Amino acid sequence: MHLKYYIVCISLLTTNKMTGQDQHFSDMNHTLNYSNPSYIAVSDDAIFSATYRNQWPGLNSAYVTYCSSIIFPVETMNSTFGINLIHDNQARGAITKTSVSALYSYTIKVSRFVNVAAGLAVAYNFRGVDASKFVYETDLTGMGTTLEPLNYTNYKSSFGDFSLGLTTIYDKKFFMGFSASHITKPIEHSSDNGFNTLSRRYVLHAGGIIPLTRSRRNENISLFPGAMFQQQDRFQELFYGANCLIPPFSIGLWLRQDLKFYYDAMIFLTGFSWKMYNFYYSYDVNLKKINFFSTGMGAHEVTFSVNFQYNEKRKKRGAIKCPKI
Repeated sequence: MHLKYYIVCISLLTTNKMTGQDQHFSDMNHTLNYSNPSYIAVSDDAIFSATYRNQWPGLNSAYVTYCSSIIFPVETMNSTFGINLIHDNQARGAITKTSVSALYSYTIKVSRFVNVAAGLAVAYNFRGVDASKFVYETDLTGMGTTLEPLNYTNYKSSFGDFSLGLTTIYDKKFFMGFSASHITKPIEHSSDNGFNTLSRRYVLHAGGIIPLTRSRRNENISLFPGAMFQQQDRFQELFYGANCLIPPFSIGLWLRQDLKFYYDAMIFLTGFSWKMYNFYYSYDVNLKKINFFSTGMGAHEVTFSVNFQYNEKRKKRGAIKCPKI
């Protein structure tokens, strides 16, 4: 099955005009800062996180994404700084993309209950194509091809990019944000066959924390509902669900669809927290008509994070409080 993927990949690369799309993740609560730079302000503590995603493992690791981030607040400046690193590997190295982003967010206390954070992300991207790893129809059949001859060569390119975001928090429990990425629609690559640009991506998201009860250890059992809508070019995606924290465990159920209620995936999440260490695993169950519930057409996603908490006796900055999810 993975050989079919390479043929599709070649077809996309030979289109006269191509529009690049961003990666997506299933664990919204721990990867939202990749979509909205202002979201880094929701944490009072420094956080390091790393995520691994393998989408459609049945295609022989056709889509694998690695990402990591570190954010650190500076309470005396009402600011939060961050660094994101993401590497996307398609078709086992045939197409690669690496992005390094510097993030900054500034928080304004509007009222007793309302805080607003504005964020900026400046990124530099590296993209490469290794045409020697492509598989053509003639390589599979040994008989010629019905497609026009292809003449695609290796290339490497780099380009700058930036994104803007805004997040509003009410009573340090509920948040809503908006972001716009790829403001200048940067060109990833240009050639005689056309050019590949990154379309602007718009994201609207909301979420919060709802305390339910207390456990025997006197820790809150809480619900963390959330929703996110994003659009890039003609592609639209609606993502919604909730996580339930029963210390030290987390469980969650999420759905991903388009606006026509064409369901793409049902996502199950589980997690475990110990002191400042957190581990989360999610699995996408494929809900498409083709390969329905196929394990090879789902997605595995693993996130590990460390919260470097401040001393509780210190007075924290009057900014957004991050719910511990």
